[in-house]
Amino acid sequence: MKKFMILAAVAMLVGRASAAVRDTISLNAGWQFHLGELSGIEAVKNAKSERVNLPHDFLIGQPWVEPDASERPDNSDAGSNVRSRLSPRGFKEMNVGWYRYVLTPKAEWKGRRVVLDFQGIMLVGDVWLNGKHIGKTDYGYLGFDTDISSILKFDGDNEIIVKANTQQPNNSRWYTGGGLYRDVNIIVTDKKLYFPRHPLFIRTENNKKVKIQAEIACFNKVDNISGTTGSFLVVRPWTQFFNPEDRSDMPKSRCNNIVMTNIQMECRNFFDVGTSDKYLLRDFTFKNINVKDEKKAFDKTMIENTIVENVTIL
Repeated sequence: MKKFMILAAVAMLVGRASAAVRDTISLNAGWQFHLGELSGIEAVKNAKSERVNLPHDFLIGQPWVEPDASERPDNSDAGSNVRSRLSPRGFKEMNVGWYRYVLTPKAEWKGRRVVLDFQGIMLVGDVWLNGKHIGKTDYGYLGFDTDISSILKFDGDNEIIVKANTQQPNNSRWYTGGGLYRDVNIIVTDKKLYFPRHPLFIRTENNKKVKIQAEIACFNKVDNISGTTGSFLVVRPWTQFFNPEDRSDMPKSRCNNIVMTNIQMECRNFFDVGTSDKYLLRDFTFKNINVKDEKKAFDKTMIENTIVENVTIL
């Protein structure tokens, strides 16, 4: 996988990659919900249920539970809010909630990366797609996503099952709610070029500087290419936001896992890669390559862990 920090660019002049379209489709409307334990995911479809939209909190609608007369506040810790069994969770009884959603994928999603994204499941959650367990979270304040491209059925409906469990009363310090209390989305991107989860970081320094860090994932394979070009492989840091000549705070870029195979080329410069302290290159593979190169500048030592197999440069 290739990761770019601060949008570092690797330009393949035989076919420069452009920004992929990212589609976000909300799945917030029309979930089937059941409150309480069930024997398993097979029982969800026919269980007594109601139709809900997200965000949904199954805890807030439950009765308030008054502290038992035998329960006494713990005053040994002034910072503690454990005054009774349920006081840390808003005096609501803990429970389990089951959610079911039927997803019919669009035909244009084929061949693209399809991700099922949960912004949050309180407190712990498990997710199944078409009977297969595909993800879980053990901490309700953090979301997670899972790539479902390879298991999505395009010839029919897909069943998403979610189990949310609020667990023990003392597993929090305040009222948390329970269930799918944040958005659920389908995110569709290019299969080889996309932003990973939480890719952008912005921070200030002494109210004078703004530092921006972005991460892009790219799985790149250049295969079966022939023809004539000026430069074939070009690696340079992208300076849209930073001028490396006068900015000492530009973070280092990274590029890795590039595979180039079955290439027949005539070019002025096959390997137009310069050294720089602004980026780190590693894990490139050159295989079955035959090129006529005027510069003859190919140097595998410039890229860490480079694999060269059956490469001829004339």
